[in-house]
Amino acid sequence: MDYQELWLILFLMRVMDKKCPFRLATELKSAAGFDDVVLQCKQNKTTIHRFVQVKHKQDGTEKISVGSLLTKSGEFNLLKYFIAYLKIKSNGKFKGEMKYFAIVTNIDFDFTDSAQHEVRKLRMMSSGKNKEKEISVIRIDTQDEFLDVGDGVRYKFDNSIISYLQENKDFIKGKVGREVSDKEVEDFLNELVFAVNLPNESQLKELFKGEMSGRLAKKFGYVGDNEIFCNDLLEKISDWVKDIKGRFLSPEEGKEFFQKVELWASTLCGIERGVKKGNKGIDKIAKQQHKDSKTLNEIHAAVTAQNNKQRPHKKPYGPRDKKSKAREEGDIEESDEFDEIEALEFVKRALNIENNLQNKEIKKLAQELQYSQLALKLAVTYISEENIVFSHRGRKRIRVGGYLKKCEKIAEKLLDFKSEYKSDRYAKATFITWKITIDAIVQKKFGPEALSILEIMAYFSPNEIYIEEIFSQQVANDKEALWNAVELLNRYSMIKLRKGVVNIYRLVQKVTRLKLQEKGREEEVLRKALELINSYDVLIDNSIVASVWGYVSKYGELIDEFYFNPIYGKWKYTPLHSLAESGSYEAVRCVLTHMEEKHPDKFNCVVNARDGSDSTPLCSAVESGGLDIVQYFINKGADVNAKSRYGITPLHQAVYDGRVDIVEYLIGKGADINAKDESGFTALHWATMMYRVDVAKVLLKHNADVNAKDKDGDTSLHLATKMGRVAVAKVLLEHNVDVNVKNEQNRISLHYVARSGSIETIECLIEKGADVNAKDENGNTPLHFAAIMGNFDTARVLLKHNADVDTKNNRGMTALHYATDFDHQELVELLSARDTNSIDDGMCMVALAKTLLKHTTNVSVKNECNKTPLHHAAKIGSEKLTKYFIKEGDDVNAKDENGNTPLHFAAIMGNFDTARVLLKRKADVNAKNNRGMTALHYATDFDHRDLVEWLLAHGASIL
Repeated sequence: MDYQELWLILFLMRVMDKKCPFRLATELKSAAGFDDVVLQCKQNKTTIHRFVQVKHKQDGTEKISVGSLLTKSGEFNLLKYFIAYLKIKSNGKFKGEMKYFAIVTNIDFDFTDSAQHEVRKLRMMSSGKNKEKEISVIRIDTQDEFLDVGDGVRYKFDNSIISYLQENKDFIKGKVGREVSDKEVEDFLNELVFAVNLPNESQLKELFKGEMSGRLAKKFGYVGDNEIFCNDLLEKISDWVKDIKGRFLSPEEGKEFFQKVELWASTLCGIERGVKKGNKGIDKIAKQQHKDSKTLNEIHAAVTAQNNKQRPHKKPYGPRDKKSKAREEGDIEESDEFDEIEALEFVKRALNIENNLQNKEIKKLAQELQYSQLALKLAVTYISEENIVFSHRGRKRIRVGGYLKKCEKIAEKLLDFKSEYKSDRYAKATFITWKITIDAIVQKKFGPEALSILEIMAYFSPNEIYIEEIFSQQVANDKEALWNAVELLNRYSMIKLRKGVVNIYRLVQKVTRLKLQEKGREEEVLRKALELINSYDVLIDNSIVASVWGYVSKYGELIDEFYFNPIYGKWKYTPLHSLAESGSYEAVRCVLTHMEEKHPDKFNCVVNARDGSDSTPLCSAVESGGLDIVQYFINKGADVNAKSRYGITPLHQAVYDGRVDIVEYLIGKGADINAKDESGFTALHWATMMYRVDVAKVLLKHNADVNAKDKDGDTSLHLATKMGRVAVAKVLLEHNVDVNVKNEQNRISLHYVARSGSIETIECLIEKGADVNAKDENGNTPLHFAAIMGNFDTARVLLKHNADVDTKNNRGMTALHYATDFDHQELVELLSARDTNSIDDGMCMVALAKTLLKHTTNVSVKNECNKTPLHHAAKIGSEKLTKYFIKEGDDVNAKDENGNTPLHFAAIMGNFDTARVLLKRKADVNAKNNRGMTALHYATDFDHRDLVEWLLAHGASIL
């Protein structure tokens, strides 16, 4: 799975979390130039676009220079991106607000210095067309849920770049076919974002595995080796991404994909889910808590996805995964309206009207129905259905004008339209068309049954109503009658039926309830609804239960008759659990007020009732996210420290959901801030795992135990470094955390951050006193982990702080051994310059030789700097490698781009034994480099006295 695919899936996971309507695409032709990730997201009725271009560099030390930005052939050329930006902006497919156009890369800008100022200058070029041109960028400090990953930083260009774009207006005009205004240049710079210094491909994969593990943990009661699973998952996702390239992915496809992932995971982990229609899945989550490999060899295998051995797993549980009150991706757009032209075209297309004879009537109908898309859909469906019947009977077809007259007659009777709906023009328009449609439906065969079903569904949540399971008793178990009735509603567009599942329009529900209230039949229909859901022997969706009880809460007799008997769903909720979880404050208040008045002896049991997981309604209220409902429960005597079967408290749930206000309130009401769940997680552990930075700050402000350990001996800092929670780690490090505390595997946090490669966190840990040479139970130091993962910058920092390069683990392996095993060339060169013991003990000489050969059988082949493997061997001081390469035919007098021979490098580094081998093999002792320097000059300059004497003894000239 490549870098682009990883970013696409991360965007998909983030937008699925937002629970808003979206479309996601990759390699979309209409977004060329910014087409690696294209996201359309609907927020507050506004469509927001994000366009992302992904750039990955294998060499993470490369920098984005002034030249690469200003040269037309440069990889990060701003002209290229500006032209792509203009084409996208002019494309009618992307109407709405443009959030940003982002360049996402794992390398950084080539800054003049390392100081972290808000405005930073790029290093000027010393030659060429762009010589001495100044470019500055401005750091963006606001949060971004999509691009804030690892140590990444986001920048915008300041006005220093405007003149460059203006100078090239003729070039741009030739590409886009028109003049470009100064405002367009300014808009481009305002919307262009460079997200740099992000994790590289391997690091991003590790972060992805951690995040996916957490998501899988939310779904199941226990987890196994999620790392192995995620390695396989990467391959499956890669195949899936290839199938969706070039088109938009819908929310339904995204949801369906993750459902497949979860189902597969449940099978892999040996979990029997018992998936049934209407069941949203297991609501309890488990945190990712498995033991790492017992030896570094196992780690190798895990990293390369070759380890098929299942490691020990635990069975921890956690807070319930918060369910959306309304699954917006399934909601039906019903409050949208057409403009006049759109309404005209819609009606004519729907009714196959090819001429303009009815245009006047159509426009008047659209006006009468307030241009409501739903009302007009009901209207054209009615006309179409009736005309099919009339055609069979040889009767005259209904025209738009005839339907309009029906609407006008009904509108005249709506003078007493209920006051609460008078201001809702969509409700009134829907009521008019609803009345006409219902009058037609009840005249059909199965019409009365259809109306009865519609009336009951008016009190359900509008999405994913599983017809056969719920309504089979409504028609005396006559499935044919049931489906005929439902299909009748579907034909007339009162509902949307797909594969046995119904979505119903909210406005249709609203006007149906209005008619029942006017006729005094609401309580009667609610009784039927309760009888149905109480006899429902499948795991009914809690949203339906909560919706029905939300209306029932106004009727005391129904509460008395139905409250104390039922338990709902997998987790055996009481009605109060369901209402609390849905956030129905008024319904909760009504039910508890009634209970307090009519059933005082049972009141405390009702408030603190336990569901199937021993969780109370207060925990469900916390999950809903409403502070008012949480306060109400506490004021009515709810136990603030009640624990579920898995040790989860309301505070744990609030932390998990990221509700800072509720966390503050619960602590103020006496919540135990250091309470542990059955896996030893405190609230601070959960804040760390779920990346709740603000919540972590609140907990620490109230003196949460920063060094508390879970059952694996992990502190919150261990978790933060394991899972790449950089921002949380920073907060923890500001609060007297013990950086050298060890877990059950004898690891400190530095071990984990060395594996993930967050330089900023490593520096902070070392600054706070972390032991760079700490050994885990297998004898591995942080440097071993950096070598395994190929984290060059991490290794460099560790070495700067005196990490012992010669340390061997329990298997006798040094960091250099692992760097060579995994073919991390840069690391090999870095470590081998310091660790000659590992080279000369023979354990990794062949591997190192292969690395230096750069996968070629010709030892004389030179790299981009004209260096041969023999140059490198002389530089690192390996006598055995020097002999090996000479034996293989490497030229002892080969010169690099600066004219240096291998002997020059041996002299510079003071590698006496290497120099002796070279001279024995006829190396030219007086060879000069481009600066006229011989090996003797360097040996003298660096004060390598023994080497000076040896060179003089072998004919070195002092001139």
